[in-house]
Amino acid sequence: MVSFERSVQCVPIGVGEKTLRAITDIASKNGTDILVALKSGLLGFVRGLNTPTLLEDRTYPDNKNNGSYNNKPGIANYFDIILKLKADMEDKVEDGPGIGVRLADMIAFIYKASGYEAMLKNGALKADELDRNRIENIGELINASHEFESIVDFLDQSAVDDFRENLNDSGKDATNVSLMTIHSAKGLEFPVVFIVGLEERLFPHARSLDNELSLEEERRLCYVGITRAKEKIYLTWSKKRRSGKEYKYNMPSRFLREIPENLIEEIVDTYEYY
Repeated sequence: MVSFERSVQCVPIGVGEKTLRAITDIASKNGTDILVALKSGLLGFVRGLNTPTLLEDRTYPDNKNNGSYNNKPGIANYFDIILKLKADMEDKVEDGPGIGVRLADMIAFIYKASGYEAMLKNGALKADELDRNRIENIGELINASHEFESIVDFLDQSAVDDFRENLNDSGKDATNVSLMTIHSAKGLEFPVVFIVGLEERLFPHARSLDNELSLEEERRLCYVGITRAKEKIYLTWSKKRRSGKEYKYNMPSRFLREIPENLIEEIVDTYEYY
């Protein structure tokens, strides 16, 4: 029930608190979950749920398609998405690994079809920095999910990473690595610092390239990151970086060229990772 309440209110769907409470109450009183209640016709009092049907189109659209995937309004669209994903995940379990819909496509589909992408982009157009950050974070989530066969594998790996992080936080080993943004590192200092992703369109960010004030702010932020190091600073850039289903080849950041050569020891990685 908690998952339903959190997810259904993530994107406004035109359904009030009273209706949502009635839905959860009916499921609870009948000793079942909300999807079973839906399929049993117990939620027919809600507009759009009197004739629940699974999406006829079982294909996942290309990530570059910004169109709408479902003309159904509000809560009907919400349940259609869940039923579609549930059916596809069940098919994947039956068919076995390597068969069926990929995890990255599922996440991209939810992002677009739920209206969450449109909502965040609308906020970004209004200069909402939080929504811009969320868009970038979801993009990274989709990129990371390409490496996993299923949601179970993805969550298992996340649990392992969380366990390792908590183990490090609870220990007293001075060699622990702290992972943070440059913004959160302000005022802190470390013997050794790594700044990754020093590539054009990444750092400096693509949004800053056509705005001198924004570019100068990115340059100042880079300076802040570099000066967090007491002894050594490692500045890295990638020859190619995965973005969605494709790889992008970015140029090294201009900030690297602005550092005096006598202060730099270049280390070139010649290993072919891909």
